[in-house]
Amino acid sequence: MKNKPKSLINIQALPEHQRARYRGKVYDCYKAGMTKYAAAKKCRIQETTVGRWYRNFAAKGADAIRGGKRGPKPGGEKHKLSDAQMKELKKVVVDKTPDQLKFDFALWSSKAIKEYVQRKYGMSISRRTARRYMQRMGFTYQCPVKAAREQNPALVKKWLETEYPAIRSEAARCGATVFWADESSVLTCETKARGYSPAGVSPVLVAPANRSIRCNMISAVSNRGDMQFMVFDGAMNVDIFKDFTERLAKETPGMAFLIVDNLKVHHAKTLEPWLEENKGRIRLFYLPSYSPELNPDEYLNRDVKASLAEKRRPSSAKALKEEVSSHLSAKQSNRDAIKRLFHKKEVRYAAE
Repeated sequence: MKNKPKSLINIQALPEHQRARYRGKVYDCYKAGMTKYAAAKKCRIQETTVGRWYRNFAAKGADAIRGGKRGPKPGGEKHKLSDAQMKELKKVVVDKTPDQLKFDFALWSSKAIKEYVQRKYGMSISRRTARRYMQRMGFTYQCPVKAAREQNPALVKKWLETEYPAIRSEAARCGATVFWADESSVLTCETKARGYSPAGVSPVLVAPANRSIRCNMISAVSNRGDMQFMVFDGAMNVDIFKDFTERLAKETPGMAFLIVDNLKVHHAKTLEPWLEENKGRIRLFYLPSYSPELNPDEYLNRDVKASLAEKRRPSSAKALKEEVSSHLSAKQSNRDAIKRLFHKKEVRYAAE
């Protein structure tokens, strides 16, 4: 039986007298001519830490064993930007993206802040200092809400201020239920799983070797908590979309107003005769192009994928289909859960 590897020592968590003892051990390795890698392995310390100590030993000799005072140095980076400059930096981060200022970054990161301060104020700061500045100004490092570059802000504004309010008023006048629909494809390899594991040891996720296992679905939700869905094989086409709209019209008391994106299938000319024939039961409306964040049903798609990320990976397309159908069926019976999809900031305009 193999011996379990010993975990690394967290030097930063130790009091100074213990850190000095480990620096002494590493200094002995340094004097013996051992490589940084060998010294790090022998003393169970991060190689980067050993490398930093080796550089101090080369510059100061045995005096470096004593170390120095931790934290920012007086008059150092902590005080480089004035209050006025900090205020100006905060306004820039709020109002602009790095690429608007001709930087090769999409979002503000510590590296982007570092380069901006260098270019704007001629001051060199570390990325650690940049992160400290951001924290002091109340910024946190977050995943972005994605928006398409091709999106037309004027059309989005028109939708929010004019078009959707008109749809809502018309629906109220004729007693229709407003639905938002969307299609999605769920792949077993797409869902990102996370799990607890001992520090330094990655958990093992057992998954099928076939990474193309998928399940296609279409769903529609209303701000009253109504929901309809359908899982299907193959790519979305006019026949599948027509089948879904027929089911939706049949299951909806009164009339259904269905809001969809601008997928080619939704605008198919072959669909027009059926829509004309059933205009007293269902009508189609279209979101602005490249605006998925305005569709509440997008958040149902995310909910399905987040649920799958926590479960055992299905080993076949049939098993995946059953898993998706089971989750959607449970969600369908929980009207409050469907209503909560409309609580997201981007779709609050569509709430009941």
